[in-house]
Amino acid sequence: MAKPRRLRPLADLIPDSLGEAARAQGFAVIEIVTHWPEIVGEELASASEPVKLVWPPKDDPDRRGATLVVRVEGTHALDLQFTAPVVIERINRTFGWACVSRLSLKQGPVTPRAVRAPPPPEPDPRLVAEERARLDAIADDGLKESLARLGAFVRGKR
Repeated sequence: MAKPRRLRPLADLIPDSLGEAARAQGFAVIEIVTHWPEIVGEELASASEPVKLVWPPKDDPDRRGATLVVRVEGTHALDLQFTAPVVIERINRTFGWACVSRLSLKQGPVTPRAVRAPPPPEPDPRLVAEERARLDAIADDGLKESLARLGAFVRGKR
């Protein structure tokens, strides 16, 4: 008869089974980078950036999660240090497992984030109505509305 195995929580198995694959592919780092403004908020995201995840050695008996190295500018380091437990919890919630166990803050210049262009202004409703009237031959209402808005936008630019 086979010896019964000790049950282990799934959270204990994930780092061993997926940790190497995630590290090799850099998936965790990419997700943290792409979701950084949602994780720390826009203000801290503009003054900080995740640099890398440092995983503990496999033979470390206290192996729990990675250390996230974050570059941060000036006095924002204090803000990030104060909110570190919340940031770690948000990162781990994003991944669904205890991926990060601590933050390591390094002061230095941060790469400026690309500023999103503001959305184009709404076209004049009168011009949209005129364009819609000219498009009666089109049966698809969605296409008709899109073309009417495009036509009004182009006419409004002239």
